[in-house]
Amino acid sequence: MSLEYISHCQRGPLLDVIRRDRFKDRAVGYSLHGIHRDDLEMKLGGYMMKREGSQGQTKTFVIALKLAQFDILRRTAAKTTPLLLLDDIFDKLDAKRVEEIVKLVSGDSYGQIFITDTNRDHLDKILQHSVLDYKLFDVADGIIKEKKEEQYMYNFALAFVLCAVAYLIGDAVSILTKAWVPSVFVTAIVLLIGYWTVLPAELISDSKLIPFGSTIGIYLLITHMGTIISLKQLGEQWKTIVVCLAGLAGMCLACWLVCIPIIGREFVVAGLPPLTGGIVAAVTMQTAAAEKGLEAAALFAIAMYCVQGFAGYPLTALCLQLEGKKLLKKFRSGEVKTSDAAEVNAVEKANELEAGTANKAKKKLIPELPEKWNGPVMIFLKLGIVAWLATMLGTIAFPGIGKISGAVWALILGVLGTTIGFLDVNSLNKANSYGIVMFALMMYVFDGLKTATPAMLGSVIGPMLLLIVVGVIGMAIFEFIAAKLLKIDFCLALANGLTALYGFPPNAIITENTCKALGETKEEFDYLMGEMYPSMIVGGFTTVTITSVIIAGLFTNLF
Repeated sequence: MSLEYISHCQRGPLLDVIRRDRFKDRAVGYSLHGIHRDDLEMKLGGYMMKREGSQGQTKTFVIALKLAQFDILRRTAAKTTPLLLLDDIFDKLDAKRVEEIVKLVSGDSYGQIFITDTNRDHLDKILQHSVLDYKLFDVADGIIKEKKEEQYMYNFALAFVLCAVAYLIGDAVSILTKAWVPSVFVTAIVLLIGYWTVLPAELISDSKLIPFGSTIGIYLLITHMGTIISLKQLGEQWKTIVVCLAGLAGMCLACWLVCIPIIGREFVVAGLPPLTGGIVAAVTMQTAAAEKGLEAAALFAIAMYCVQGFAGYPLTALCLQLEGKKLLKKFRSGEVKTSDAAEVNAVEKANELEAGTANKAKKKLIPELPEKWNGPVMIFLKLGIVAWLATMLGTIAFPGIGKISGAVWALILGVLGTTIGFLDVNSLNKANSYGIVMFALMMYVFDGLKTATPAMLGSVIGPMLLLIVVGVIGMAIFEFIAAKLLKIDFCLALANGLTALYGFPPNAIITENTCKALGETKEEFDYLMGEMYPSMIVGGFTTVTITSVIIAGLFTNLF
Protein backbone atom coordinates (compact mmCIF):
# COMPACT_ATOMS: atom_id res chain seq x y z
CA MET A 1 0.00 0.00 0.00
CA SER A 2 1.16 3.54 -0.70
CA LEU A 3 0.12 7.19 -0.49
CA GLU A 4 0.48 9.83 -3.17
CA TYR A 5 0.02 13.54 -2.49
CA ILE A 6 -1.92 15.30 -5.27
CA SER A 7 -1.70 19.14 -5.52
CA HIS A 8 -2.54 21.78 -8.10
CA CYS A 9 0.95 23.13 -7.51
CA GLN A 10 2.16 20.18 -9.55
CA ARG A 11 0.70 21.91 -12.63
CA GLY A 12 2.96 24.92 -12.13
CA PRO A 13 3.06 27.97 -9.84
CA LEU A 14 -0.22 28.10 -7.97
CA LEU A 15 -0.77 31.81 -8.73
CA ASP A 16 -0.46 31.14 -12.47
CA VAL A 17 -2.92 28.24 -12.24
CA ILE A 18 -5.46 30.42 -10.39
CA ARG A 19 -5.12 33.26 -12.89
CA ARG A 20 -5.49 30.89 -15.85
CA ASP A 21 -8.75 29.35 -14.61
CA ARG A 22 -10.17 32.50 -13.00
CA PHE A 23 -13.19 32.54 -15.33
CA LYS A 24 -14.13 29.04 -14.15
CA ASP A 25 -13.99 30.19 -10.52
CA ARG A 26 -16.37 33.05 -11.32
CA ALA A 27 -18.77 30.67 -13.09
CA VAL A 28 -19.09 28.27 -10.13
CA GLY A 29 -18.80 30.90 -7.41
CA TYR A 30 -15.81 29.44 -5.54
CA SER A 31 -12.14 28.70 -6.05
CA LEU A 32 -11.41 25.44 -7.86
CA HIS A 33 -7.70 25.53 -7.11
CA GLY A 34 -5.57 25.87 -4.03
CA ILE A 35 -4.25 23.84 -1.12
CA HIS A 36 -7.82 23.27 0.07
CA ARG A 37 -8.26 21.09 -3.03
CA ASP A 38 -5.18 18.96 -2.35
CA ASP A 39 -5.79 15.24 -1.88
CA LEU A 40 -4.18 11.99 -0.83
CA GLU A 41 -4.53 9.06 -3.19
CA MET A 42 -4.48 5.69 -1.47
CA LYS A 43 -3.03 2.98 -3.67
CA LEU A 44 -2.92 -0.80 -3.44
CA GLY A 45 -0.20 -2.38 -5.55
CA GLY A 46 0.00 0.79 -7.61
CA TYR A 47 -3.75 0.85 -8.26
CA MET A 48 -6.30 3.23 -6.79
CA MET A 49 -7.65 1.80 -3.54
CA LYS A 50 -11.14 3.20 -4.13
CA ARG A 51 -11.39 1.25 -7.37
CA GLU A 52 -9.49 -1.97 -6.66
CA GLY A 53 -9.66 -2.38 -2.88
CA SER A 54 -12.43 -4.16 -0.97
CA GLN A 55 -14.45 -2.31 1.63
CA GLY A 56 -12.47 -4.06 4.37
CA GLN A 57 -9.11 -3.13 2.77
CA THR A 58 -10.18 0.48 2.33
CA LYS A 59 -11.35 0.77 5.92
CA THR A 60 -8.13 -0.84 7.18
CA PHE A 61 -6.11 1.74 5.21
CA VAL A 62 -8.13 4.64 6.63
CA ILE A 63 -7.74 3.36 10.20
CA ALA A 64 -3.98 3.05 9.67
CA LEU A 65 -3.86 6.68 8.48
CA LYS A 66 -5.85 7.86 11.50
CA LEU A 67 -3.59 5.96 13.90
CA ALA A 68 -0.56 7.52 12.21
CA GLN A 69 -2.18 10.94 12.64
CA PHE A 70 -2.75 10.08 16.32
CA ASP A 71 0.94 9.26 16.71
CA ILE A 72 2.02 12.56 15.12
CA LEU A 73 -0.30 14.54 17.38
CA ARG A 74 0.95 12.65 20.44
CA ARG A 75 4.57 13.46 19.62
CA THR A 76 4.12 17.08 18.48
CA ALA A 77 1.14 18.63 20.25
CA ALA A 78 2.67 19.62 23.56
CA LYS A 79 3.49 15.98 24.28
CA THR A 80 -0.21 15.33 25.07
CA THR A 81 -1.89 12.02 24.27
CA PRO A 82 -5.18 12.64 22.46
CA LEU A 83 -8.42 10.76 23.12
CA LEU A 84 -9.04 7.98 20.62
CA LEU A 85 -12.59 7.31 19.42
CA LEU A 86 -13.18 4.16 17.35
CA ASP A 87 -16.73 4.48 16.12
CA ASP A 88 -18.30 1.36 14.58
CA ILE A 89 -14.92 -0.06 13.54
CA PHE A 90 -16.25 -3.62 13.40
CA ASP A 91 -18.32 -2.92 10.33
CA LYS A 92 -16.76 -4.43 7.18
CA LEU A 93 -13.76 -5.80 9.13
CA ASP A 94 -13.20 -9.47 9.96
CA ALA A 95 -12.74 -10.55 13.58
CA LYS A 96 -8.98 -11.07 13.19
CA ARG A 97 -8.36 -7.49 11.99
CA VAL A 98 -10.56 -6.04 14.73
CA GLU A 99 -8.69 -8.06 17.35
CA GLU A 100 -5.34 -6.83 16.04
CA ILE A 101 -6.56 -3.21 16.09
CA VAL A 102 -7.78 -3.55 19.68
CA LYS A 103 -4.46 -5.13 20.70
CA LEU A 104 -2.58 -2.29 19.01
CA VAL A 105 -4.48 0.56 20.66
CA SER A 106 -4.38 -1.12 24.07
CA GLY A 107 -0.61 -0.58 24.25
CA ASP A 108 1.17 2.02 26.33
CA SER A 109 1.34 4.47 23.41
CA TYR A 110 -2.39 5.11 23.61
CA GLY A 111 -4.33 6.74 26.42
CA GLN A 112 -8.08 6.74 26.96
CA ILE A 113 -10.03 4.98 24.22
CA PHE A 114 -13.76 4.96 23.43
CA ILE A 115 -15.09 2.11 21.27
CA THR A 116 -18.70 2.22 20.08
CA ASP A 117 -20.65 -0.49 18.27
CA THR A 118 -24.25 -1.58 17.71
CA ASN A 119 -23.47 -5.24 18.33
CA ARG A 120 -21.71 -6.22 21.53
CA ASP A 121 -20.94 -9.75 20.37
CA HIS A 122 -17.84 -8.59 18.47
CA LEU A 123 -16.35 -6.75 21.40
CA ASP A 124 -17.28 -9.44 23.93
CA LYS A 125 -15.34 -12.05 21.96
CA ILE A 126 -12.26 -9.83 21.95
CA LEU A 127 -12.43 -8.79 25.60
CA GLN A 128 -13.20 -12.31 26.78
CA HIS A 129 -9.52 -13.29 26.83
CA SER A 130 -8.17 -9.82 27.47
CA VAL A 131 -6.49 -8.42 30.58
CA LEU A 132 -7.34 -4.84 29.65
CA ASP A 133 -8.86 -2.44 32.16
CA TYR A 134 -12.20 -1.50 30.66
CA LYS A 135 -15.78 -0.50 31.36
CA LEU A 136 -18.86 -1.37 29.29
CA PHE A 137 -21.90 0.85 28.82
CA ASP A 138 -25.26 0.15 27.19
CA VAL A 139 -27.09 3.01 25.48
CA ALA A 140 -30.82 2.51 24.85
CA ASP A 141 -33.36 5.24 24.16
CA GLY A 142 -30.82 7.85 25.21
CA ILE A 143 -30.26 6.18 28.61
CA ILE A 144 -26.70 5.12 29.49
CA LYS A 145 -26.22 2.18 31.86
CA GLU A 146 -22.90 0.77 32.99
CA LYS A 147 -22.55 -2.99 32.63
CA LYS A 148 -21.37 -4.65 35.82
CA GLU A 149 -19.78 -7.79 34.47
CA GLU A 150 -18.36 -9.05 37.72
CA GLN A 151 -21.24 -8.07 39.98
CA TYR A 152 -22.84 -10.76 42.15
CA MET A 153 -20.28 -13.40 40.97
CA TYR A 154 -22.11 -13.51 37.64
CA ASN A 155 -20.83 -16.03 35.08
CA PHE A 156 -22.12 -18.62 32.58
CA ALA A 157 -23.24 -21.02 35.32
CA LEU A 158 -25.36 -18.41 37.12
CA ALA A 159 -26.77 -17.30 33.76
CA PHE A 160 -27.84 -20.91 33.13
CA VAL A 161 -29.47 -21.11 36.57
CA LEU A 162 -31.41 -17.87 36.01
CA CYS A 163 -32.67 -19.13 32.63
CA ALA A 164 -33.82 -22.37 34.27
CA VAL A 165 -35.64 -20.46 37.02
CA ALA A 166 -37.54 -18.35 34.48
CA TYR A 167 -38.45 -21.48 32.52
CA LEU A 168 -39.69 -23.30 35.64
CA ILE A 169 -41.83 -20.35 36.73
CA GLY A 170 -43.64 -20.61 33.39
CA ASP A 171 -44.11 -24.36 33.82
CA ALA A 172 -45.42 -23.93 37.37
CA VAL A 173 -48.04 -21.36 36.35
CA SER A 174 -49.13 -23.55 33.43
CA ILE A 175 -49.56 -26.57 35.73
CA LEU A 176 -51.49 -24.61 38.33
CA THR A 177 -53.86 -23.17 35.70
CA LYS A 178 -54.20 -26.48 33.83
CA ALA A 179 -52.48 -24.95 30.78
CA TRP A 180 -55.01 -22.13 30.44
CA VAL A 181 -52.12 -19.71 30.95
CA PRO A 182 -49.35 -20.81 28.57
CA SER A 183 -45.95 -21.48 30.12
CA VAL A 184 -44.21 -19.70 27.23
CA PHE A 185 -46.20 -16.55 27.90
CA VAL A 186 -45.28 -16.52 31.59
CA THR A 187 -41.60 -17.21 30.89
CA ALA A 188 -41.53 -14.42 28.32
CA ILE A 189 -43.07 -11.96 30.81
CA VAL A 190 -40.58 -12.98 33.53
CA LEU A 191 -37.62 -12.44 31.20
CA LEU A 192 -38.98 -9.15 29.86
CA ILE A 193 -39.43 -7.73 33.37
CA GLY A 194 -35.97 -9.05 34.22
CA TYR A 195 -34.38 -7.39 31.18
CA TRP A 196 -36.04 -4.08 32.04
CA THR A 197 -34.85 -4.24 35.65
CA VAL A 198 -31.99 -6.43 36.92
CA LEU A 199 -31.14 -9.13 34.35
CA PRO A 200 -28.29 -8.49 31.88
CA ALA A 201 -29.34 -8.33 28.23
CA GLU A 202 -26.79 -11.06 27.42
CA LEU A 203 -28.24 -13.47 30.01
CA ILE A 204 -29.16 -16.23 27.56
CA SER A 205 -26.05 -15.85 25.40
CA ASP A 206 -23.96 -15.96 28.58
CA SER A 207 -25.63 -19.26 29.54
CA LYS A 208 -24.10 -20.85 26.38
CA LEU A 209 -27.47 -22.34 25.45
CA ILE A 210 -27.80 -20.43 22.17
CA PRO A 211 -25.08 -22.17 20.12
CA PHE A 212 -26.68 -25.56 20.78
CA GLY A 213 -30.33 -24.54 20.57
CA SER A 214 -30.02 -22.47 17.39
CA THR A 215 -28.08 -25.05 15.37
CA ILE A 216 -28.05 -28.78 16.01
CA GLY A 217 -30.74 -28.52 18.71
CA ILE A 218 -33.49 -27.44 16.33
CA TYR A 219 -32.53 -30.07 13.74
CA LEU A 220 -32.52 -32.81 16.38
CA LEU A 221 -35.97 -31.73 17.54
CA ILE A 222 -37.47 -31.62 14.04
CA THR A 223 -36.00 -35.02 13.20
CA HIS A 224 -37.40 -36.31 16.49
CA MET A 225 -40.84 -35.06 15.40
CA GLY A 226 -40.60 -37.40 12.43
CA THR A 227 -39.92 -40.34 14.76
CA ILE A 228 -43.29 -40.00 16.53
CA ILE A 229 -45.50 -39.79 13.42
CA SER A 230 -47.71 -42.84 12.83
CA LEU A 231 -48.75 -42.76 9.19
CA LYS A 232 -51.32 -45.50 9.82
CA GLN A 233 -53.13 -43.63 12.58
CA LEU A 234 -52.96 -40.39 10.66
CA GLY A 235 -54.57 -42.22 7.76
CA GLU A 236 -57.45 -43.35 9.96
CA GLN A 237 -58.16 -39.67 10.73
CA TRP A 238 -57.78 -38.44 7.14
CA LYS A 239 -60.86 -36.23 7.34
CA THR A 240 -59.39 -34.39 10.32
CA ILE A 241 -56.15 -33.88 8.41
CA VAL A 242 -57.95 -32.52 5.34
CA VAL A 243 -60.01 -30.15 7.49
CA CYS A 244 -56.91 -28.89 9.32
CA LEU A 245 -55.00 -28.35 6.09
CA ALA A 246 -57.97 -26.48 4.65
CA GLY A 247 -58.11 -24.30 7.77
CA LEU A 248 -54.40 -23.47 7.60
CA ALA A 249 -54.72 -22.67 3.90
CA GLY A 250 -57.59 -20.30 4.70
CA MET A 251 -55.59 -18.71 7.52
CA CYS A 252 -52.57 -18.09 5.28
CA LEU A 253 -54.64 -16.80 2.36
CA ALA A 254 -56.75 -14.42 4.47
CA CYS A 255 -53.73 -12.98 6.27
CA TRP A 256 -51.81 -12.60 3.04
CA LEU A 257 -54.60 -10.76 1.25
CA VAL A 258 -55.93 -8.67 4.12
CA CYS A 259 -53.01 -8.00 6.46
CA ILE A 260 -50.13 -7.18 4.11
CA PRO A 261 -51.69 -3.89 2.92
CA ILE A 262 -52.32 -2.90 6.56
CA ILE A 263 -49.32 -4.10 8.62
CA GLY A 264 -46.75 -4.84 5.92
CA ARG A 265 -45.24 -7.92 4.32
CA GLU A 266 -42.47 -8.41 6.90
CA PHE A 267 -44.85 -8.84 9.86
CA VAL A 268 -47.11 -11.21 7.93
CA VAL A 269 -44.21 -13.39 6.76
CA ALA A 270 -42.71 -13.49 10.27
CA GLY A 271 -45.98 -14.03 12.14
CA LEU A 272 -47.93 -16.51 10.00
CA PRO A 273 -45.78 -19.64 10.58
CA PRO A 274 -45.83 -19.25 14.40
CA LEU A 275 -49.59 -18.66 14.16
CA THR A 276 -49.95 -22.00 12.34
CA GLY A 277 -47.81 -23.97 14.75
CA GLY A 278 -45.33 -24.20 17.57
CA ILE A 279 -41.80 -23.45 18.63
CA VAL A 280 -40.01 -24.79 15.55
CA ALA A 281 -41.91 -22.38 13.31
CA ALA A 282 -41.22 -19.51 15.73
CA VAL A 283 -37.50 -20.29 15.88
CA THR A 284 -37.26 -20.63 12.12
CA MET A 285 -38.90 -17.28 11.43
CA GLN A 286 -37.09 -15.47 14.24
CA THR A 287 -33.74 -16.67 12.88
CA ALA A 288 -34.63 -15.79 9.29
CA ALA A 289 -35.81 -12.30 10.27
CA ALA A 290 -32.73 -11.65 12.42
CA GLU A 291 -30.41 -12.70 9.58
CA LYS A 292 -32.09 -10.09 7.37
CA GLY A 293 -31.64 -7.44 10.07
CA LEU A 294 -35.40 -7.23 10.67
CA GLU A 295 -35.38 -6.80 14.44
CA ALA A 296 -39.07 -5.88 14.77
CA ALA A 297 -40.12 -8.85 12.62
CA ALA A 298 -38.00 -11.22 14.73
CA LEU A 299 -39.70 -9.91 17.88
CA PHE A 300 -43.07 -10.25 16.17
CA ALA A 301 -42.47 -13.97 15.57
CA ILE A 302 -41.68 -14.50 19.27
CA ALA A 303 -44.64 -12.46 20.48
CA MET A 304 -47.02 -14.35 18.18
CA TYR A 305 -45.79 -17.66 19.55
CA CYS A 306 -46.22 -16.49 23.15
CA VAL A 307 -49.77 -15.09 23.01
CA GLN A 308 -51.62 -16.95 20.26
CA GLY A 309 -52.93 -19.52 22.72
CA PHE A 310 -55.08 -16.93 24.48
CA ALA A 311 -57.19 -16.70 21.33
CA GLY A 312 -57.24 -20.44 20.75
CA TYR A 313 -58.24 -21.65 24.22
CA PRO A 314 -61.67 -19.98 24.64
CA LEU A 315 -62.67 -20.51 20.99
CA THR A 316 -61.76 -24.18 21.18
CA ALA A 317 -63.61 -24.66 24.44
CA LEU A 318 -66.71 -23.00 22.94
CA CYS A 319 -66.60 -25.21 19.83
CA LEU A 320 -66.15 -28.37 21.89
CA GLN A 321 -68.99 -27.34 24.19
CA LEU A 322 -71.34 -26.93 21.21
CA GLU A 323 -70.17 -30.17 19.63
CA GLY A 324 -70.42 -32.08 22.92
CA LYS A 325 -74.02 -30.95 23.50
CA LYS A 326 -75.03 -32.12 20.01
CA LEU A 327 -73.38 -35.49 20.56
CA LEU A 328 -74.98 -35.94 23.98
CA LYS A 329 -78.40 -35.12 22.58
CA LYS A 330 -78.04 -37.96 20.07
CA PHE A 331 -76.59 -40.31 22.69
CA ARG A 332 -79.33 -39.66 25.24
CA SER A 333 -82.06 -40.04 22.63
CA GLY A 334 -80.71 -43.44 21.64
CA GLU A 335 -79.75 -42.41 18.08
CA VAL A 336 -76.22 -43.70 18.62
CA LYS A 337 -74.97 -46.64 20.61
CA THR A 338 -71.38 -47.57 21.26
CA SER A 339 -69.33 -49.86 23.42
CA ASP A 340 -67.01 -48.68 26.12
CA ALA A 341 -64.23 -50.80 24.63
CA ALA A 342 -64.43 -49.04 21.28
CA GLU A 343 -64.28 -45.59 22.81
CA VAL A 344 -61.44 -46.50 25.15
CA ASN A 345 -59.54 -48.01 22.23
CA ALA A 346 -59.95 -44.80 20.21
CA VAL A 347 -58.58 -42.72 23.08
CA GLU A 348 -55.69 -45.13 23.63
CA LYS A 349 -54.75 -44.92 19.95
CA ALA A 350 -54.76 -41.14 20.11
CA ASN A 351 -52.57 -41.19 23.22
CA GLU A 352 -50.16 -43.59 21.53
CA LEU A 353 -49.85 -41.21 18.61
CA GLU A 354 -49.05 -38.26 20.85
CA ALA A 355 -46.65 -40.32 22.98
CA GLY A 356 -44.85 -41.57 19.91
CA THR A 357 -45.39 -45.26 20.66
CA ALA A 358 -47.79 -46.10 17.84
CA ASN A 359 -45.10 -47.54 15.54
CA LYS A 360 -43.36 -49.81 18.02
CA ALA A 361 -45.06 -53.03 17.05
CA LYS A 362 -44.39 -52.66 13.34
CA LYS A 363 -41.70 -54.80 11.75
CA LYS A 364 -38.95 -52.62 10.31
CA LEU A 365 -36.52 -53.04 7.41
CA ILE A 366 -33.57 -52.39 9.74
CA PRO A 367 -33.82 -54.46 12.95
CA GLU A 368 -33.66 -52.61 16.26
CA LEU A 369 -30.29 -52.63 18.02
CA PRO A 370 -29.97 -54.50 21.33
CA GLU A 371 -30.62 -52.21 24.29
CA LYS A 372 -27.01 -52.39 25.55
CA TRP A 373 -25.72 -51.02 22.24
CA ASN A 374 -28.48 -48.47 21.78
CA GLY A 375 -27.72 -45.96 24.49
CA PRO A 376 -28.32 -42.18 24.42
CA VAL A 377 -25.14 -41.45 22.45
CA MET A 378 -26.06 -44.00 19.75
CA ILE A 379 -29.56 -42.49 19.48
CA PHE A 380 -28.01 -39.04 19.16
CA LEU A 381 -25.60 -40.35 16.54
CA LYS A 382 -28.44 -41.62 14.37
CA LEU A 383 -30.41 -38.40 14.81
CA GLY A 384 -27.28 -36.42 13.97
CA ILE A 385 -26.68 -38.37 10.75
CA VAL A 386 -30.22 -37.69 9.58
CA ALA A 387 -29.96 -34.02 10.62
CA TRP A 388 -26.70 -33.69 8.67
CA LEU A 389 -28.30 -35.20 5.56
CA ALA A 390 -31.18 -32.73 5.96
CA THR A 391 -28.79 -29.77 6.06
CA MET A 392 -27.06 -31.02 2.92
CA LEU A 393 -30.34 -31.46 1.06
CA GLY A 394 -31.30 -27.96 2.17
CA THR A 395 -28.43 -26.55 0.07
CA ILE A 396 -29.64 -28.15 -3.19
CA ALA A 397 -31.65 -25.99 -5.59
CA PHE A 398 -34.26 -28.08 -7.44
CA PRO A 399 -35.39 -27.00 -10.93
CA GLY A 400 -38.57 -24.96 -10.82
CA ILE A 401 -38.70 -25.14 -7.00
CA GLY A 402 -35.43 -23.80 -5.68
CA LYS A 403 -34.08 -24.74 -2.27
CA ILE A 404 -36.26 -26.56 0.24
CA SER A 405 -35.52 -25.69 3.85
CA GLY A 406 -33.37 -28.15 5.77
CA ALA A 407 -36.07 -28.16 8.48
CA VAL A 408 -38.57 -29.64 6.01
CA TRP A 409 -36.04 -32.27 4.97
CA ALA A 410 -35.35 -33.12 8.62
CA LEU A 411 -39.05 -33.86 9.19
CA ILE A 412 -39.33 -35.96 6.01
CA LEU A 413 -36.14 -37.90 6.70
CA GLY A 414 -37.21 -38.39 10.32
CA VAL A 415 -40.41 -40.12 9.15
CA LEU A 416 -38.56 -42.22 6.55
CA GLY A 417 -35.77 -43.11 8.97
CA THR A 418 -38.27 -44.31 11.56
CA THR A 419 -40.30 -46.23 8.97
CA ILE A 420 -37.30 -48.31 7.87
CA GLY A 421 -36.04 -48.77 11.44
CA PHE A 422 -32.87 -46.65 11.31
CA LEU A 423 -34.21 -44.16 13.85
CA ASP A 424 -35.72 -45.08 17.19
CA VAL A 425 -39.38 -44.35 17.77
CA ASN A 426 -39.71 -41.25 19.96
CA SER A 427 -35.93 -40.83 19.83
CA LEU A 428 -35.24 -37.90 22.14
CA ASN A 429 -37.52 -39.21 24.88
CA LYS A 430 -35.90 -42.62 24.60
CA ALA A 431 -32.53 -40.94 25.09
CA ASN A 432 -33.98 -38.96 28.04
CA SER A 433 -32.89 -35.78 26.26
CA TYR A 434 -36.09 -34.13 25.05
CA GLY A 435 -36.24 -31.75 28.01
CA ILE A 436 -32.76 -30.23 27.62
CA VAL A 437 -33.14 -29.84 23.84
CA MET A 438 -36.48 -28.09 24.27
CA PHE A 439 -35.06 -25.92 27.06
CA ALA A 440 -32.14 -24.77 24.90
CA LEU A 441 -34.45 -24.09 21.96
CA MET A 442 -36.92 -22.12 24.06
CA MET A 443 -34.15 -20.00 25.53
CA TYR A 444 -32.86 -19.26 22.05
CA VAL A 445 -36.32 -17.99 21.12
CA PHE A 446 -36.56 -15.84 24.24
CA ASP A 447 -33.14 -14.31 23.60
CA GLY A 448 -34.88 -12.18 20.99
CA LEU A 449 -36.71 -10.39 23.81
CA LYS A 450 -33.55 -8.70 25.12
CA THR A 451 -33.91 -5.79 22.69
CA ALA A 452 -37.66 -5.45 23.19
CA THR A 453 -38.56 -2.12 24.70
CA PRO A 454 -42.08 -1.27 25.91
CA ALA A 455 -42.43 0.98 22.88
CA MET A 456 -41.39 -1.80 20.52
CA LEU A 457 -43.84 -4.24 22.12
CA GLY A 458 -46.58 -1.65 21.90
CA SER A 459 -45.91 -1.30 18.19
CA VAL A 460 -46.49 -5.03 17.52
CA ILE A 461 -49.61 -5.58 19.64
CA GLY A 462 -51.96 -4.09 17.04
CA PRO A 463 -50.52 -6.05 14.08
CA MET A 464 -50.46 -9.20 16.19
CA LEU A 465 -54.15 -8.95 17.12
CA LEU A 466 -55.08 -8.18 13.51
CA LEU A 467 -53.16 -11.21 12.24
CA ILE A 468 -54.82 -13.51 14.79
CA VAL A 469 -58.36 -12.23 14.09
CA VAL A 470 -58.00 -12.33 10.32
CA GLY A 471 -56.26 -15.70 10.48
CA VAL A 472 -58.99 -17.31 12.59
CA ILE A 473 -61.73 -15.89 10.33
CA GLY A 474 -59.97 -17.26 7.25
CA MET A 475 -59.57 -20.61 8.97
CA ALA A 476 -63.25 -20.72 9.93
CA ILE A 477 -64.41 -19.97 6.36
CA PHE A 478 -62.28 -22.67 4.75
CA GLU A 479 -63.06 -25.24 7.44
CA PHE A 480 -66.78 -24.56 7.06
CA ILE A 481 -66.48 -25.40 3.36
CA ALA A 482 -64.34 -28.48 4.04
CA ALA A 483 -66.71 -29.70 6.77
CA LYS A 484 -69.69 -29.43 4.44
CA LEU A 485 -67.88 -31.34 1.69
CA LEU A 486 -66.69 -34.08 4.05
CA LYS A 487 -70.03 -34.16 5.92
CA ILE A 488 -68.58 -33.58 9.38
CA ASP A 489 -69.69 -31.14 12.04
CA PHE A 490 -68.31 -27.63 11.67
CA CYS A 491 -67.79 -27.05 15.40
CA LEU A 492 -65.49 -30.05 15.75
CA ALA A 493 -63.74 -29.18 12.49
CA LEU A 494 -62.99 -25.65 13.72
CA ALA A 495 -61.80 -26.98 17.08
CA ASN A 496 -59.40 -29.31 15.22
CA GLY A 497 -57.97 -26.41 13.23
CA LEU A 498 -57.63 -24.15 16.26
CA THR A 499 -55.12 -26.60 17.74
CA ALA A 500 -52.62 -24.75 15.53
CA LEU A 501 -52.72 -21.95 18.11
CA TYR A 502 -51.46 -24.05 21.01
CA GLY A 503 -50.83 -27.75 20.18
CA PHE A 504 -50.18 -30.43 22.81
CA PRO A 505 -50.91 -30.75 25.75
CA PRO A 506 -53.56 -27.97 25.87
CA ASN A 507 -55.59 -29.71 23.14
CA ALA A 508 -55.81 -32.85 25.29
CA ILE A 509 -56.52 -30.92 28.51
CA ILE A 510 -59.28 -28.75 27.00
CA THR A 511 -60.98 -31.75 25.40
CA GLU A 512 -60.88 -33.84 28.56
CA ASN A 513 -62.13 -30.98 30.74
CA THR A 514 -65.00 -30.33 28.31
CA CYS A 515 -66.00 -34.00 28.33
CA LYS A 516 -65.91 -34.07 32.13
CA ALA A 517 -68.06 -30.96 32.35
CA LEU A 518 -70.70 -32.23 29.91
CA GLY A 519 -70.80 -35.94 30.67
CA GLU A 520 -73.02 -36.73 33.63
CA THR A 521 -72.09 -40.42 33.68
CA LYS A 522 -68.99 -42.45 32.88
CA GLU A 523 -70.69 -43.76 29.73
CA GLU A 524 -71.38 -40.23 28.50
CA PHE A 525 -67.80 -39.16 29.31
CA ASP A 526 -66.34 -42.16 27.48
CA TYR A 527 -68.60 -41.53 24.48
CA LEU A 528 -67.62 -37.86 24.23
CA MET A 529 -63.92 -38.68 24.60
CA GLY A 530 -64.14 -41.34 21.90
CA GLU A 531 -65.83 -38.92 19.48
CA MET A 532 -63.72 -35.79 20.07
CA TYR A 533 -60.39 -36.72 21.65
CA PRO A 534 -58.76 -38.62 18.73
CA SER A 535 -59.52 -35.91 16.18
CA MET A 536 -58.24 -33.19 18.54
CA ILE A 537 -54.95 -35.05 19.05
CA VAL A 538 -54.54 -35.66 15.32
CA GLY A 539 -55.47 -32.01 14.68
CA GLY A 540 -52.65 -30.77 16.91
CA PHE A 541 -50.29 -33.28 15.35
CA THR A 542 -51.17 -32.15 11.83
CA THR A 543 -50.95 -28.41 12.47
CA VAL A 544 -48.14 -27.94 14.99
CA THR A 545 -45.93 -30.98 14.43
CA ILE A 546 -46.08 -31.32 10.65
CA THR A 547 -47.61 -28.46 8.66
CA SER A 548 -46.17 -25.52 10.61
CA VAL A 549 -42.63 -26.82 9.98
CA ILE A 550 -43.29 -26.99 6.25
CA ILE A 551 -44.90 -23.53 6.17
CA ALA A 552 -42.00 -22.02 8.12
CA GLY A 553 -39.50 -23.67 5.76
CA LEU A 554 -41.24 -22.12 2.76
CA PHE A 555 -41.73 -18.68 4.34
CA THR A 556 -38.05 -18.16 5.17
CA ASN A 557 -37.47 -17.31 1.51
CA LEU A 558 -40.19 -14.65 1.43
CA PHE A 559 -38.49 -11.84 3.38
